[in-house]
Amino acid sequence: MGPDAFPDIYVGQKFAHRQTGIKSGDWIKYLMDQVKKLPAQSDERKKALAFTLGYVVHASGDLFGHAYVNNWAKGSWSGISDPENASLDDAEVIMRHLVVEGYIDNHKVPERYKTDEYQRIAAPKEFIHDNLIANGKNPNYDDVRSDDVNISPFYARTGSTPMHLGILYRIRENLKRGIASRESYNPVRIYMEYWLEDIDNGLRAWVETSERVAKAFLLRQNSFPTAINELEQWGIEHFTSMVGAPDFVGGVVLTASQIYDVIEEIIPESLRQFIEDLKRGFYDKLLNMAYGINYADMVNMFNDPGTYFDRPGLFPTDARVRLDSDTNNLNMLRPFKNSVMMAKLNLIGREGMEQILRMADVERVGADIYPPICFIKALDVGYDWNDISFEGLRIWDDHWARASIFDKIFEPESTRYKWLSKNERDVLDAYNAIMNADPDPSIMHYYSEWMKNGWTKEDVENDLRQYLANQAYLDDYRQKTEITEEIIYADTVINSLHQGMPRRVYKNLDLNGKQLTVNCNLEIYRTGSINLNGGTLIVNGDLILVESGVIVNGINTGGVLLVNGGNVIVHGNLVIKSGIVDMGRGTMSVDGDLELSGGLLDVNEGRANIAGNFGISAIIRSLPGATGPYTRYIYGGGNGILKMNNDDDYVSVGGNFVTTSKVSHENYLTAGTLEVKGDFYQASWAYGCHIHIIDGVANLFINDAVRFPAGDRMNFKASDNHRVLLSGDRNQNVGMVLTGLNDSQFNILEVTNNAGVNFVTKVTVAKLFDHNNNAFTLTDAENSIFPDYDGDGQKDNEDTTPSTPSATTTPPLMPKPPTLPNLPTTTIPITQKPSVTAADPSSTAPTNLKASVVGSSIKLQWTGIKSENLVGYFIYRGTTSGQQDKDPLNNAPITGNEYTDTNVKRDTTYYYIVKAVYSDGSYSQPSAEVVVTIR
Repeated sequence: MGPDAFPDIYVGQKFAHRQTGIKSGDWIKYLMDQVKKLPAQSDERKKALAFTLGYVVHASGDLFGHAYVNNWAKGSWSGISDPENASLDDAEVIMRHLVVEGYIDNHKVPERYKTDEYQRIAAPKEFIHDNLIANGKNPNYDDVRSDDVNISPFYARTGSTPMHLGILYRIRENLKRGIASRESYNPVRIYMEYWLEDIDNGLRAWVETSERVAKAFLLRQNSFPTAINELEQWGIEHFTSMVGAPDFVGGVVLTASQIYDVIEEIIPESLRQFIEDLKRGFYDKLLNMAYGINYADMVNMFNDPGTYFDRPGLFPTDARVRLDSDTNNLNMLRPFKNSVMMAKLNLIGREGMEQILRMADVERVGADIYPPICFIKALDVGYDWNDISFEGLRIWDDHWARASIFDKIFEPESTRYKWLSKNERDVLDAYNAIMNADPDPSIMHYYSEWMKNGWTKEDVENDLRQYLANQAYLDDYRQKTEITEEIIYADTVINSLHQGMPRRVYKNLDLNGKQLTVNCNLEIYRTGSINLNGGTLIVNGDLILVESGVIVNGINTGGVLLVNGGNVIVHGNLVIKSGIVDMGRGTMSVDGDLELSGGLLDVNEGRANIAGNFGISAIIRSLPGATGPYTRYIYGGGNGILKMNNDDDYVSVGGNFVTTSKVSHENYLTAGTLEVKGDFYQASWAYGCHIHIIDGVANLFINDAVRFPAGDRMNFKASDNHRVLLSGDRNQNVGMVLTGLNDSQFNILEVTNNAGVNFVTKVTVAKLFDHNNNAFTLTDAENSIFPDYDGDGQKDNEDTTPSTPSATTTPPLMPKPPTLPNLPTTTIPITQKPSVTAADPSSTAPTNLKASVVGSSIKLQWTGIKSENLVGYFIYRGTTSGQQDKDPLNNAPITGNEYTDTNVKRDTTYYYIVKAVYSDGSYSQPSAEVVVTIR
C-alpha cells in the first residue's frame, strides 16, 4: 500500500503515481537514501527498510498491473484537480479503473490473502513522518525563533506541494512569526503556542490515520465505511484545532473578537473558504481530491463494482465475460507474472542484478543498473503493452540488453513487435518498406531516437531513400577515411585523402608481421583493434584510441592496440581515451606526449620511450595567453590505468610524469621501472587537487572543500619490486598531494640525477630510497616517510649507502634497468618562471549571457572576462531555477565565448549559468541565469 497510502491517499494518487515534476522512482530512491542514514543494524533501520522495500515492490507491480488495468479503463489515471468540473471522459477513465481493480480484488484474489494478519503489520510512523511529511527536525516551543521544522524537502523537488500539507505549514510559519512578535506573558501568544502544538500533534497523528485507512482498503471488509470513519475521526480530533481552534488555551480566555483577530492575522483570506469547506467534510473532500469522483459513486464502486459493467456506455457488453476469462487464473496472467518478476528484480540487490547481466553476457550496459524502479518516470505508464516506458534504465534502452534479458524474464503481449516501442515499430515498418529487410539494433535505436525528437515515419522513409541515393558517395568516402583491410599482406603506406581527416580503424586489423605507415592522424575506433603480431606501426601524426563511454570491470572500453612483439612509432602524441594498449613484449616510441585519460596501458614485458610528457589524466595543451601563445598543461580528471606487473616492464619519460587518475593503482604497480627525466607529480582530481604547468613551472592546487573518499587517493600506489628512477639532467621537482603508507607512495625510488631533486611536498617511500649520494631537498621533511632498507639504523634519506646491506640484513636484489632499443628521443627544455597570480575570482563574472534555440539544440553566447590568467569557461545547466547540476556540461574549459548544447529534450525548460576558471584553479562568480524552453 506504500505509494497508494503513505503519507496519505491524496499524496499517493496525486503525486507518487503520476509525473509531477519528478520521477516516481525518485520517491523510492529518496526513501532508500534516508534509510541508509539510520544506525546500522538498529531495529529502527530494519523497520524503515522493510517499509521501503514494500513501497518498491508495490511500485514495481504497478508498472505492468496498471498497464493491464488502464487497457480496460481506455486510458491512464487522469490528473483531476476539480472533480465536480472534470470532463466526462476523464471521470469515466477513473471509474473504469476503480471498477476493474475492485472487481478483480473482490472476485479473483484468493480469500487467504484477505486475512486479519495484516492488522499485525505496523508502519514505521516516525520514519514516515520525518521524511514524507516533515523535515525530521524537533519543534522548539520555548523559542520559536530556533524552531526549524518545515515540510519535507522532498516536495521542493517536485515543484508542487500537496495542498493540505502546504496549508498547514503556511499556517505554522505565520504562527511562528506571530509568537516571536509578542511578549511571553501575552494571552494571544499563549493561544498561538497551543495552536502551533496542535498542528504538530495532528501531523504526527495523520500517519497513524493513514495506516488505519490503508489496512481498511487492504482487507476489503467493510473497507469504505471503516476508512471514512478513520478520516472523519481525525478531522474531528485534530483538523478543527489545527486550522484555528486550539483544544486548550492554558486557562487564558480570549474574547470572540480576539480569536477572530488572531485567525485574521494567521490565516490568509485566500485560504479561509477552502478551510471552511474542509472542516465541514474533511473525509469527503480528501477522497474526492484523491480519486476524482463523487462520493456516491465511490461508495457504490467499493460495495459492488460488478454492477458498473451494466452501466450503458461505460464498458462493452461482453466486458465482464472477457475480464472473467482473463483473470480466471491469475498465475497465468501476463501482467501478474511480469509484476512479480519486476518486484523480484528490486529485491535481489545490485550484486544479483549484475549476475543476471553476466549470465546474459551483456557487457555494453555498464554497472548503473540497480534499483530499476528508480529510473521510471511514472507508475501509471499508459496501456500499450509494448510501449511501457523504462526511460533511462540501461537494460531497457540498450537494444542488445533488452533482447538478452527482457525477452527471457518477462512475457510481452506480442511476438513480431516483441518489446519494441511504438517508435521502433514504425522504424521497422519503414525500413522494411524501403530496404526490404529488418534493421539491425543500432539502426533501430538511431532512428527511434530521432523520432523522440520529432521525426515521423515518413521522415525515416525519406532518410532511407536519401541513404540509397548517396550509397556510391558513401562507399568512396569510406575508402578515403577508413582503413578497410582486415589483414596486411605486404608493407603498406596510407595517406589522408579526404580533407585532411584522420584515418580510422573500425574493425579488427592484423599487421601480420608487416609494416604499416600512416601519414596522418590515426584513430582506433571504439569497435576497432590493431594487432601488430610482430609487425611495425608508424604514425606520422597522433595515434588516438577512441572511447565507448562504457565501463566493464572498472576499465573504460574503447579501441584496442596489441603490440604483440612488434614496434609502435608515433611521430606525434599518443592519446588513450579508453580501451586497452597491451605492449606484449613489444616496443613503443612516442615523439610527443602520452595522454592516458581512460582505459588501460599494460606494459606487459614491453619497453616504452615517451619523449614528451606522460599524463595519467586528461590533458589540455598549449592554450593561448592574453599576450600570445605559451605552453600550458592542465592535467584534469580521468580513469586511466598504468599496469606494470613484470620485472622487464620499462617506461622512460623524457618530460614530466603526472597522474590525476580517479582509479586506485593498488596491485597495478608491482614491478618494472618507470624512468622520469622531468618533474613527477601526483594529485587527485576528485579531491579538488589538480596541476597546471606553465612554461615548465608547476602549480599544485588543493581545494579542501570538495574532498571525498575515492580510489584516487592511491592513484600511484607502488609496491613489491616497482621502481621509479629520476634520471634528468636538470633539477627535478617531485610533488605528491595525497601520500602516505595507505595512500599514494613510491616503492623503490632511485635518483641518478646529479643536478638535484626537490621534493616540493612531503614524500613517502615504502621500500628503498637510493639517492646515490645525489643532492636532494625536502620541503616537508618532518612528515615525509622513508624506510631503513639495509637495517643499519639510519633512514634511507640520511644514509649515504642506503642500498648496502648490514651484516645482519639481506635485502632483496634490486631490479636492473633493461637496455632500451635505439628509439628516437626528443629533449624538451623547461625554463623556470615564477607562477602567475590569478585574478580575484569574486571580482567579476561573465556577463550578457544569452540563449537561443537553433534547430534541436540550444546556443549560448556571453561576454567574456579579460584576464591573462583566464583558462576558459564552464557551462552549468539545470531544469529548476537556481539549481544547476554541480558538474559542468563541458569536460574541458571553453576558450571562446559561445557553446552549443546538443543534448536537450523537447518541451523542456533549461536554466543556464557560466563560470570562468583561472590558471590557479579558482572560479569566478556565476553569470546571471538565463532560461530557455525548447519546443
